[in-house]
Amino acid sequence: MLDWQFVPEPGVFDWRTGVRDRIDSYTPAAADTGQALLWERIATTLRKTVARADPLSAPMARTLAAALWQVAVFADRHGLGEGEQVWMAEETLELFAARGRQDLSPASRRQIISRVRTPADPVPVSGRDVFAPYTPAELGQLWTAAGSQPSAARSRDARILIALGAGAGLSALEIAQVRAHDVRPAGAAVVLAVRGRTQRRMVVVRRAFEHTLAQAAHAHTGKVVYLLSPGCFNRQGVVARVAGSLGLPEKCPRPHTRRLRAGWIKELAESGVALPVLAAAAGITDLSALTRLLRHLERPDDQQAADQLREG
Repeated sequence: MLDWQFVPEPGVFDWRTGVRDRIDSYTPAAADTGQALLWERIATTLRKTVARADPLSAPMARTLAAALWQVAVFADRHGLGEGEQVWMAEETLELFAARGRQDLSPASRRQIISRVRTPADPVPVSGRDVFAPYTPAELGQLWTAAGSQPSAARSRDARILIALGAGAGLSALEIAQVRAHDVRPAGAAVVLAVRGRTQRRMVVVRRAFEHTLAQAAHAHTGKVVYLLSPGCFNRQGVVARVAGSLGLPEKCPRPHTRRLRAGWIKELAESGVALPVLAAAAGITDLSALTRLLRHLERPDDQQAADQLREG
């Protein structure tokens, strides 16, 4: 039997624990007795307000809390009151911009105001994360909508865009530069020659999107043409134009290449692809680029995490 002292505390492998701990432990450096008394009154409310914004990291949680505290002190000194509704009221923020923290530059005051508005937004920070992968249901909605465009050309472009993002993890710049002859058979698989910013690389296309890309490339056999919108010679902004022109039903997410690519990376990471292989396929030379995706990876429970760390 495993001795209890070796069993991890609940949440020890969960990134959210650090965020919650930072919020729960945040305490401003009160400069005088009045601020100390104010903090005693509003600490719980301020922390709850920051938590509701669902910060993406512990440093972000502290930044939001510190900004909200600045406005709370200002509101208290000017007799405006306290609480979420007071702190985030436009009247309060306008007064703070004009009269608050005169030791700071106007740009610094505007930055504080911008941070205070984050918890006021009904959409949590995490919900505005452009690197959040689509759920399987969202990707299915998007794929169906792409195939239901009013013309065959628009449907074809929409599905090629999705296939290159979700099936090969390409960025918008890379998608715009893919030629038909870059899609090549490799035994039973389909591979893609990608023109990256610094070098070319070969990417094996995910099985679900092989047919779409192979069929699109076959239609241009013997021609040197772009795969997406082959009749468009100005490649700057071509991906945005294709994405922006799609007619989508209500509640269907918009196509976003960063989210498509994030889903591709997430799927590979969770399937156990070795990190060097994943980085090479994604064209990533700086692994810090992967950190923003960590929060979206499926997390095993604590015991599974402990077993994986021990046994591999």
